[in-house]
Amino acid sequence: MLALLPWLLACDPDTTTVTADGIRVVIADVTDLVLAKRLAVELDRSDALTLTCVADADADEEHVLTSAAATEHELVLAGLLAKTAYACDAVAGSANASFEVATDALPDWAPAWTVTGETSGYTLFNHVVNGQDANEQKLLIVDPEGRIRWYHLLAEQVAGDVDSRYLGDGTVLYGGGYGARPRRIDLAGETVFRLATPVTGRSHHHHTERLDDGSVMSLVTTTNAVAEQEETWTGFGVEVVDPQTGALAWAWDSQAAVEAGQLPVASGGDPYHGNWAWWTTDAEGPALWVSMRNLDRIARVDRETGEISWTLGVDGDFTLLGPDGEPAGTEDWFYLQHAPELTGDTLVVYDNGLGRPGGAYSRVVQYRLDVAGRTLQQEWAWTEDAWKEPIWGDADLLDDGHVLVARGHCWDCDSADVDGRSALIELDPSADLATWRLDFDGERDGLYRAQRIDGCAVFASTRWCI
Repeated sequence: MLALLPWLLACDPDTTTVTADGIRVVIADVTDLVLAKRLAVELDRSDALTLTCVADADADEEHVLTSAAATEHELVLAGLLAKTAYACDAVAGSANASFEVATDALPDWAPAWTVTGETSGYTLFNHVVNGQDANEQKLLIVDPEGRIRWYHLLAEQVAGDVDSRYLGDGTVLYGGGYGARPRRIDLAGETVFRLATPVTGRSHHHHTERLDDGSVMSLVTTTNAVAEQEETWTGFGVEVVDPQTGALAWAWDSQAAVEAGQLPVASGGDPYHGNWAWWTTDAEGPALWVSMRNLDRIARVDRETGEISWTLGVDGDFTLLGPDGEPAGTEDWFYLQHAPELTGDTLVVYDNGLGRPGGAYSRVVQYRLDVAGRTLQQEWAWTEDAWKEPIWGDADLLDDGHVLVARGHCWDCDSADVDGRSALIELDPSADLATWRLDFDGERDGLYRAQRIDGCAVFASTRWCI
């Protein structure tokens, strides 16, 4: 018995064993994570297992895990509340073991914030402290009440623009920050895979995601140049890599667009600054859409030819229309944009707004995109007093039509609002109001992107999954 014990001891030598008729449970902490427990359950005979844990102080705080028939079961009970005791029962047929697990307080680095309004599901985001020498960055998942349910301390010392997303299978993929190679981890923080350094570029940055075939697409920095000048400049590329073999499946470099005369020649710096990519097959065929922040444009790249088909933005190939359908002014375009997201023909953009004619301000804007007609019509926009952030930010269209906004405050950016704060905001465009907010207390708290996670897709809490 207890063949799984070495697996637990390798993770944490401090274990507790509970033995009952026909069932044994070994419980261990998860390294560097106080909100989860590892459990190894062994049965005298093969059977399905149900684990139920209920918080002593809150009967609604119930977690239920199930496992298919086997004699050995490996479980990670994640998404627990900090500094909370849970009464647990592991049941397999007639075998039943009762025991208690308890969590410690959150680490001292846990940020402070204020939550107002209501929402559903969990929210995943990255957190960085502006100006902190160690730049210890974390990924956090909070529940609708703003309580931290999961966190992961990044092993890499990287910039704040780290992209992360829950994959729906108990794992999280993250990468970016000019140095965080795309890494997939489970809810216990164990690495499933980590990509090597870029095959064609210098470093990963801003955007990484898993495609439908399991490969990983990432933005990478590249070096662009032309023969007639000595100076080079920073370009960007996109790599699609098989995480199992490390083989490069597809790649594109802005150098190709420079040589085709579709992107301007520069003499140093980062003139394009790609910060988002979308791998898709649209009405015009296989495509890669990329956001070029420093050009105030979104470009469509034909994946078969490598050429830019069109650009969307200031001085691009589309006509901008106002809510009334009439031509809009240049001030209504997006500027230094982040994280555009297209759902059907609805385009949502986090518009940072620096360089906007008539005055800089940040906002979230929703458009109706007509690719065939080459028009983009503004439908709705949201801003707040003194909202002006030059970098970071995200806006996602949710299934119910609401928009989740990650408002990342850059404390040490000269062009940012000095009194700004980072926030997560859920907006209802139909009512033009915020239905939920998580406002950070600290002026140095920063974040880049956020993702809403369905309450049934992660953890095992029945409170958020009826």
